[in-house]
Amino acid sequence: MQLLAVLGQYLLLAFVLPGFCYLFVFALCFPELLHGIRTGLPIEHKANDGKAGNGKSNGQDSSLGFGMLFLIMTGGLLLSSTAFAIEIILRNTIECFNCKLFRDIPFESIKHNDLANFFAGETFMHFNIGVGLLIVVVIYLIWTRWPELFKYSSKKPRPQLKGWLVVMLLILGAANLLVASHLFDRVADVAFENAPDKKKTWQEGCSNRHKKKAWL
Repeated sequence: MQLLAVLGQYLLLAFVLPGFCYLFVFALCFPELLHGIRTGLPIEHKANDGKAGNGKSNGQDSSLGFGMLFLIMTGGLLLSSTAFAIEIILRNTIECFNCKLFRDIPFESIKHNDLANFFAGETFMHFNIGVGLLIVVVIYLIWTRWPELFKYSSKKPRPQLKGWLVVMLLILGAANLLVASHLFDRVADVAFENAPDKKKTWQEGCSNRHKKKAWL
């Protein structure tokens, strides 16, 4: 039961909650695309085809809500998985990333520490949100510069770049990465307190990891 609780906690913090953030940012950056996705859902068509006052609107609204929740969870999974992949690459290629900015956490040392596991999940949440926001910014810049890559109709007005939105997302992304760096450090300290031998091993191997380029 404890394993299931920890797993659910990690899934909620690392994937589901970031998914809500991604959807909000996606709606700000790509309102036309979001509207197209919503109207493309079969449940949306059912809601439009129904007649007012037939008593089915609540069920249709619930179906639409479940559809949006599915999009949130799917988007959260995709972007967060991308963030994890980026973390793996940077952790095994850039020494300061693994040793100073986002310290490696020996999770086996905190498996019985509920509070440390909660903060570890929160650490991944902030890291995924930060990296996800930066990915969305890159996509948004490409979208406003080359909308034809997204099969954007030439008959529609060209999407305009919103400078304030880019600045806001960069600030939010940097803030989440800063919080994640702090939490990585705190959770690693707790883990190493429970396993001082692992801390010594980490310190000895940290400077050599970049040279060895151990990818996994």
